[in-house]
Amino acid sequence: MFDLADYAGAIITDLFGDAAYFQDPDEFWTHQNKAVALAIGEWKAGGWNEVVVMERGETFCTWEHGKREREQGGKIFLAIGHDGTVKPHIGYLSNADIKKIDAILKIGGDADGKDKTSKPEMSGPLSDYVALHRYAAIRASLLEHPSVALHLTVTHMLVGSDLWTVGPQSTKSRKESTTQSVAASKGAALFAAEHNAVYDLLGNPL
Repeated sequence: MFDLADYAGAIITDLFGDAAYFQDPDEFWTHQNKAVALAIGEWKAGGWNEVVVMERGETFCTWEHGKREREQGGKIFLAIGHDGTVKPHIGYLSNADIKKIDAILKIGGDADGKDKTSKPEMSGPLSDYVALHRYAAIRASLLEHPSVALHLTVTHMLVGSDLWTVGPQSTKSRKESTTQSVAASKGAALFAAEHNAVYDLLGNPL
């Protein structure tokens, strides 16, 4: 971001001149930081109220921010890499700040982004009860459609997602009555019968 004529150190390049680096990193950062400070001053003079200088090496995550114009309180985030690169992200706010602002502007909302008049359709324990019973039913249904389970597994393999694992799904709930209800359900009984049959087939009965 600064004039190379101001840099007194050596710049090392490869044989073909395709890559280069500053031999004196301390001097480089002295000039680069001054240039960043000047740029911040220019942005603020242009009407931007806040310029956030991120920690060196910290990544700006676009999914944690939303676009907002300067008049809507948008900020400038400066992502500075360890290699000296500076990338400005102009006109953004964190999702948390957007939620608070939208809640304040919304009639009936509060600063936490919650509608005081709205209530969830189901309580937490009831939602847990429904989810576990639904899982038990789906799991039992897949026993009759192994090709569907195979397609789902192969699809995940082809996509290459890092967010899936192979392991038994827990059917326990924080409420003992829910755990007992799921264990006594028809879906759980069908799955247990198939589970025992597979163990018998493999010569390793329970």
